[in-house]
Amino acid sequence: MEIEDTQVDWAVNQYRQSLKDKFNAKILWGSRSIYRKDWLQLREFLKEYEIKNVIEYGVGLSTELISMEGIRILSLETLDWWAEICRKAIGNEIITYVENVLPVIDEKFDLAFVDGPQTKRTETIKHAKDHSDIIYLHDLRPEEVKLLDDWKVIEKYGEHYYQK
Repeated sequence: MEIEDTQVDWAVNQYRQSLKDKFNAKILWGSRSIYRKDWLQLREFLKEYEIKNVIEYGVGLSTELISMEGIRILSLETLDWWAEICRKAIGNEIITYVENVLPVIDEKFDLAFVDGPQTKRTETIKHAKDHSDIIYLHDLRPEEVKLLDDWKVIEKYGEHYYQK
């Protein structure tokens, strides 16, 4: 879907406006979002584990917040129009892909942040396991955890991270 520059500029301005107060911002994708508590806990984890680079599945507020910490973030996104808006608003590297046909990436990351839509995340989690030794499943579902049975659970700040 091709969108005009004026539409992108409008959306970028709306997005930036909503992020002025980061601690009260809440952008919804599907039926989930990153809330202040989620962010504060993730931020502590990033600092404690000295995370320098992240591969993220699903672009949004988390992308903006992680980037603000000076952490390199490579985002994978299925929606071209949303990726275009976020590239302009956030400025990080974003690769678009067809759902469940994830791109080949020859790099390991300190953390894989699995977010995005709550459907069909099996392939995403498998991809994340190949690209990081630590995975955080935002808005995790019990059936997703089974894919990480062979990984150690790290309970930090009320959240579960998974380490190889």
